[in-house]
Amino acid sequence: MTKSDMSDDIAYNPYRSRITKSLTLQWPRLPAIEDAQFKSYATTHSSIPLSDIDSRYRYERLAFVGEGILFSFVTSLLQDLFPDIDRESVSTLRSKLLSPPGLSSVSIHYSLPSKVIISRHLLEPTRNSIKATSEMSEAYLGGLFYSYEKHFQEEMIDPALIQNTERIHKSNAGEEQGDNTKDDKKNKKKKRKLNNDTLENSRENQLPSYNNHSSAQSYAYAQIEPFLLPIFTSLAKELYDPNECEHKRLLALSENSKGELHILLGQNKLPMPIYTQDKVLPPDEPNNEGGSESRKVRKSERGLKWKISCIIVLPEQEIFIREEGIASNSKDAGNIAAYLALKKLREIMLDQGKKGTEEGEKEM
Repeated sequence: MTKSDMSDDIAYNPYRSRITKSLTLQWPRLPAIEDAQFKSYATTHSSIPLSDIDSRYRYERLAFVGEGILFSFVTSLLQDLFPDIDRESVSTLRSKLLSPPGLSSVSIHYSLPSKVIISRHLLEPTRNSIKATSEMSEAYLGGLFYSYEKHFQEEMIDPALIQNTERIHKSNAGEEQGDNTKDDKKNKKKKRKLNNDTLENSRENQLPSYNNHSSAQSYAYAQIEPFLLPIFTSLAKELYDPNECEHKRLLALSENSKGELHILLGQNKLPMPIYTQDKVLPPDEPNNEGGSESRKVRKSERGLKWKISCIIVLPEQEIFIREEGIASNSKDAGNIAAYLALKKLREIMLDQGKKGTEEGEKEM
């Protein structure tokens, strides 16, 4: 198996060790797609051609709709769950939640690979693909959305009002294409007034005024929310790493810190810092196959990080500073170490300056 094949194989899904049975225990049941037509569309892979189908409802387009629903929902959810973290960190977390490995894990939990009809020659590679299985949950969500929307339109809005509204809109639209003579304008105004009066009467006797299509979409979204909420709330809390946010903050603050530190030491005619470097493994993480993740990493040396130590020794001032930075590359690790050492050095120099001022005032 090639490296690219491994990266898309569900057996190597990096989320497997994170999405455990205890995490999914509170997940709700998968809602059924009640409309038989949309159920067929959402569970028939694009490798199986369907005849007489609106192109908007093809499998890949349903996945596109599901992707949009998830993006909006997760964005709103993270706004409520983590109001204090910075934009970059919350965007990273959203990307994790909506990534193929994450959505693939959701699909597998709900046994979608066995529910989707797939062409025989693509059956195994599709069911074993992270990308393909992640698309299954998106397509199912898209089918569920349209099924709810259709239910609202057929059962919750008076069909007579819908027909009357459509007739009026078509009539008004047709008038816009007519001639712009004075007589035509008068006729248009008269017809439009009659149409509007008819619509108002329908609204008074039937339902309050609103856009039918938008209302149907709002209804469908509201039906899906209770299903998505416990899933993505638990996933967000599991995948959120405050240490990662702090690391990103340090990366931003420490940019060019090595240069700043060297300039400060040079201006004060002080010795330059000493740097030591090493490669370290991330902390051990349990995995589904027993043992620890770091043992697997050690075998291939994937996931190694750079640890740089910045040491400042100033014997005359009796100053010894040692700070460490850990990052995916030596440059960032060195900058973090230098930033922390620079911060400590400035605090010491400021404190010594205050003491010197106080002693001078006493002598006076």
